[in-house]
Amino acid sequence: MWKYNLVKFLENVEVGYEFSATSWPLHVTLVDDFFIGLSEMEIIQVLIKFLAGQQPVKTVALKDELLGPESNIPVTLLEVTPELLSLHNKLVEMLKASEVVLVSPEFSGSGYKPHVTVQGSSRIQQGKNLVIESVSIIDMQHKNDESQRKLLATIKL
Repeated sequence: MWKYNLVKFLENVEVGYEFSATSWPLHVTLVDDFFIGLSEMEIIQVLIKFLAGQQPVKTVALKDELLGPESNIPVTLLEVTPELLSLHNKLVEMLKASEVVLVSPEFSGSGYKPHVTVQGSSRIQQGKNLVIESVSIIDMQHKNDESQRKLLATIKL
């Protein structure tokens, strides 16, 4: 099984970019960490096929909040528009068809809380309009290392 994550990057990040678990570029998580029995090439192909015809989704940055198990991770919440929730739910359903194991299922479906985590001095400003016009897939265990990440592909909507 491979561990992935689906996001929309808010910064220009090229396919193949490698980064540590503590140095993520600004992003919106579309589907939190999951394990699935699809290889890198297989999941990319499934996503390309699935996202064909998907229209971009608009949302807006709302307010700051602290999330995480200890409520110590600063984030900016995003408006949960019907279109954004629909995209999230469709992605989760697509993954379930391939026997996905969601690491934190409580953060999907009705528990989905779209946000942008503050990364040091990088953040999204409240009131900023966002367009989700692509979905990127992240290898969450690059080179079998839990602390390393790699951008595998970005699919335009």
